[in-house]
Amino acid sequence: VREMGVSCRLTPTSRLHPGVAGHSTGMSAPNDDRVVLVTGGSRGLGPEIARQLVEAEHVVVVAARDAQAAAATAKELGERAWGLTLDVTDPESVQAAVEAIDRRHGRLDALVNNAAVNFDAGADPVTEDLEIVDGAWRTNVLAPWRLTQAFAPLLRAGREPVVVNVTSGP
Repeated sequence: VREMGVSCRLTPTSRLHPGVAGHSTGMSAPNDDRVVLVTGGSRGLGPEIARQLVEAEHVVVVAARDAQAAAATAKELGERAWGLTLDVTDPESVQAAVEAIDRRHGRLDALVNNAAVNFDAGADPVTEDLEIVDGAWRTNVLAPWRLTQAFAPLLRAGREPVVVNVTSGP
């Protein structure tokens, strides 16, 4: 995917791809498919990450703050994807997401922390609006930590669980 001069491609060496040493390729039933949560799944790199995971025959949970955007992205991806409303900065929303995935799948095999807000790293720290800094901090730093803690029990129930933290920069 190309996004503002940045390209990304999931490579066959990724632990999320079938055929990697130790990963069963004999999965046929939906309950045997790897379940992957992609936060920030409706914008930026999220839809492309989700698309590549669906192409690799994973079940993808497309999570976004905007329920309609999550549902629309999931619909575009087909039967292997479903949308989930998730505000990564809200502990109640995170807990609701954990419960929804637990009810539907009983496990999580991969968490892709992709949700982020843009922050001008070149801003003058003396004059920068601290509300903007706080929002970026809660979304870009605390949220991946919060999600990893919250989803740890479902990840432990998963097969070869992995957490992927997506970052970008100049």
